[in-house]
Amino acid sequence: MIEFLFYPADVICENLPTNLCSFAIASSGKRCVLENHKNTHEKTCKTSEVVVEKLSGYIETDQCVKACGVCRESVGVSSDVFLSSKFTCHLCSPACYHNCPNIVDLFFNLAAGEADMICENLPTNLCSFAIASSGKRCVLENHKNTHKKTCKTSEVVVEKLSGYIETDQCVKACGVCRESVGVSSDVFLSSKFTCHLCSPACYHNCPNIVDLFFNLAAGEADVICENLPTNLCSFAIASSGKRCVLENHKNTQGKTCKTSEVVVEKLSGYIETDQCVKACGVCRESVGVSSDVFLSSKFTCHLCSPACYHNCPNIVDLFFNLAAGEGVSLPALCKHQEEKHRAMLAILSNGVNPGPVAAPLAAPAPTSL
Repeated sequence: MIEFLFYPADVICENLPTNLCSFAIASSGKRCVLENHKNTHEKTCKTSEVVVEKLSGYIETDQCVKACGVCRESVGVSSDVFLSSKFTCHLCSPACYHNCPNIVDLFFNLAAGEADMICENLPTNLCSFAIASSGKRCVLENHKNTHKKTCKTSEVVVEKLSGYIETDQCVKACGVCRESVGVSSDVFLSSKFTCHLCSPACYHNCPNIVDLFFNLAAGEADVICENLPTNLCSFAIASSGKRCVLENHKNTQGKTCKTSEVVVEKLSGYIETDQCVKACGVCRESVGVSSDVFLSSKFTCHLCSPACYHNCPNIVDLFFNLAAGEGVSLPALCKHQEEKHRAMLAILSNGVNPGPVAAPLAAPAPTSL
């Protein structure tokens, strides 16, 4: 008690009231636990031997106690709580899981020491897209005799990921639903779904969901231009190896994605990345491709830039063949572009005003490039 008076900022478990004991951490870094008094029905707060890293002198907030579905009056903590779907639902909710590290850490270590993540123990609203500790995917199934759903362990094994519950951010970004029963390749018929799945927010940040649908697509469905949303059509390549092209619809003002007769070698079933679209200065909404683009120095500057020319073979191949059809060598054009750039830098470095630039003369033969 004298120590408490000299150090009022210290948290000592034995000095805490019972309604603040559970989930508190003493200044020594050890967890406080609520115990039943041996001789009476009263409870007392004691210091345990469990040390918490990076947190000390802490009393849990009422918000976290409520969000995580725990009780300050509980005596001890048992792994039996994981048998309650209501509890795991609270614990895994964003309000608890992302904002209450103290409570999450406590049950994380309890789960790690006592139990693996088993699909059959998960609540139905966390089942889909979860991966058991065994590495097998969890699937939501309709119960045979009732209208209820149950979480089951599938035979699909995921590499390099286990004991994982998908985040709400990825579920929203990828346009999927935790309540869906099973997964069907019919989802690829929905342009709204493929738009979500191929969005940067999903495609680059949610490897678990992307891997699931990647394997589903590989095993069940090809990339068909006519099934692609218009904002993913241009520069895409069907599984047949033919390029997809965006066309204006004959009877409406809308656009449609069609399969062209242009075959691409060594590449199929491919949708161009946002990085390459940006680096090469092209537009996914463009209808068709014309050689007129080469009249734009801004476009050729993008196309010949290292970010595009060395990293985006699909787009470069498209314009390489387009240029060749007009009797123009794309490598020569890019070399010419680079020489112009170096000449301009040399002029500017010498402090000379370059003055107006004369319009380029039309070359009588492709060898002039």
